[in-house]
Amino acid sequence: VTHDIDEAIKLGDQVVVMRVGGTIAQLDSPADLLADPADDFVADFLGRDRGYRGLAFQAAPALRIRAEPTVALGAGVEEARRVASGEQWLLVVDEAQAPVGWVRPDRLTGPVGPDDLHRGGTVAPVGGSLRAALDAALSAVSRRGVLVDADGRLVGTVLARDVLTEIEREPGGDDS
Repeated sequence: VTHDIDEAIKLGDQVVVMRVGGTIAQLDSPADLLADPADDFVADFLGRDRGYRGLAFQAAPALRIRAEPTVALGAGVEEARRVASGEQWLLVVDEAQAPVGWVRPDRLTGPVGPDDLHRGGTVAPVGGSLRAALDAALSAVSRRGVLVDADGRLVGTVLARDVLTEIEREPGGDDS
């Protein structure tokens, strides 16, 4: 039992939305509740971003994953610029191939070090949800969402437009 709809959606297998007076407005799975509110009361209760939150329940198995050029911490300036091949941002990985941040090769004055990294942004598990993939793309300074395997190793990157294309392919993704 909670009054926090975000907590209920995140943790519950079934969610009950109650009307004033204790009557049930809707009982459903979090995914179905977000995708198909029973009425305006439930839709208003869920809030304006229910479409975005609902992406957490939609798998992203068919995303176009791009091979991402990388360098290791300690790589020299020339290597970083060569690998970047004109791109503004270059992904830096550790010895286990786990992403550690992004660097701007044109601003390097010495080997790639921790102080050069832009660590903002999230990573998403490959095959995870559309919401995780979209968030990774939108939160990355490079606008390329980093996808990792179960061990945290880099698999590749995804662009927001590729996630949006997949959303439009999902059943119910086009409300027109």
